[in-house]
Amino acid sequence: MIFEPTEKQVRVGVAGTDEEGLVELLYRTTAGKAMDRLNAKGLTPERIQEFVKPILGEPEQAFTGDPDDAEFIVEVSQVSGSAEAGELAVLWHALGHAKSDDPVVFDPADALDYETVEEVLGRDFLFEARDDLRRRIHLTGALFDFVIKTKPEAIQFIKEKMKRLSEDEFIGSIVVPILKAEGYENVKPTVHGPGEFGSDTLPMRRAELGKWFYYGAQAKVQRIGQTEAASQVTAQLRTALSHSFSDSSDNVMKKLDFVYLFLGQGATNEAIQVFVSNFPNSVRVFDESDIAELVLKHNLLGNLP
Repeated sequence: MIFEPTEKQVRVGVAGTDEEGLVELLYRTTAGKAMDRLNAKGLTPERIQEFVKPILGEPEQAFTGDPDDAEFIVEVSQVSGSAEAGELAVLWHALGHAKSDDPVVFDPADALDYETVEEVLGRDFLFEARDDLRRRIHLTGALFDFVIKTKPEAIQFIKEKMKRLSEDEFIGSIVVPILKAEGYENVKPTVHGPGEFGSDTLPMRRAELGKWFYYGAQAKVQRIGQTEAASQVTAQLRTALSHSFSDSSDNVMKKLDFVYLFLGQGATNEAIQVFVSNFPNSVRVFDESDIAELVLKHNLLGNLP
């Protein structure tokens, strides 16, 4: 606080008036003392004018004599993130037109309200900073969730784009980038033809709780019905899960633990039931909406035609 303790007063509202029951802390000083203390704190009129000049231009020219001038200057400064500078500019303008011994009254909400050294030393700045950081993180998180929240229009846009992809394009532009972004290792498409083992990717792996798990991926761009699910797709999934391969890291023969089934145009409910009943724990199905959300999550819109 830059006021003297003897300048502190309490104003009590007069009984029978609108201010009855009001108790207000005030500081009564003089214009001369106020200017001396502002200068001593480095809040000189030159410094304040230099600070607010980018906001207000020449601050003194903003005072036209209109009663609302002060309110306008503070409001403009507040919008620019410098309300205190606007308040100080208004204060210096008033002090500059006062006599040194003119009485001045401030309340604790004014720009002259600063803590004493003892008050500053007694504050737990680390605690305050922690709470402020928590509030900022909470606000930022809320805003971020709002911005990236998946919108139905975006999902539909991606689904329509995926309809234009061939199977090889779907695998190379969508499936492989998604799997890489999700943290799987050795994500590479297989070459279709003799020796194909039911997966459209080479065996991938990812560590969980210190253990390696191995994955394959099957991709279909056409909508799958019950007939296709019960014959072709199911046969390919069985082949992928039964195929043996060796990991170059240890040369030990292994089999896939899971296969991901990416369906670019989805599947009928009957087809999904075929997959669930035949592979309850070893196959996970991603329909077109699931894939669209992953495209948005990993910013892969540029991979679409």
